[in-house]
Amino acid sequence: MKSAWPTNEGEGLNVGGTEGLVDWVKNSTYAWRTSMLVSPQDGQLPPLTPQGEALYKAGRSGWVPGQDYDWVDDFDSWDRCVSRGFPASMFPFRYNNGIRVFQSPGYVVIMLEMLGNRVVPIVTKEQAKSMHWPSDVEAWMGNSVGYWEGKTLVIETTNIVSGDSATRDVSKRAASPLNMATQHVPP
Repeated sequence: MKSAWPTNEGEGLNVGGTEGLVDWVKNSTYAWRTSMLVSPQDGQLPPLTPQGEALYKAGRSGWVPGQDYDWVDDFDSWDRCVSRGFPASMFPFRYNNGIRVFQSPGYVVIMLEMLGNRVVPIVTKEQAKSMHWPSDVEAWMGNSVGYWEGKTLVIETTNIVSGDSATRDVSKRAASPLNMATQHVPP
């Protein structure tokens, strides 16, 4: 007799509760295959080397089996959904890529769908220099101050901390403090 309850056996990605995800992955240009494994013949990835296994385990999460957790910073920023830092929070990912930019008197806001927003005060170029934090104060999203040069909005971001975030391997490419300037020209 057949069970009245659905089973997931043999359904692969079509496991219940993932129907929307499956369609999204099928229709996403990011999910289209660009290559195929032909060796080994079974088409499966070969086992990781010992070095690859160590890197895989180190990069999975701040959560480690058997480790005691007494405080929030025992988990990394990714596990706590704090931030990926900047500029990583603006990189394209498979989901939560929405970025809304709007302006109010004296401010521009860059609202990220996931993990962090930027509220940028807009001042004169001369005022901007005095509004940056002291060099020993750092944050994953840095300290942003904007000013207009004609029709171009210039946002200077200083004091971006390098390291100890979910994207620490990317962040460590520059010495801290990392400083940057972005320019936005209206269409």
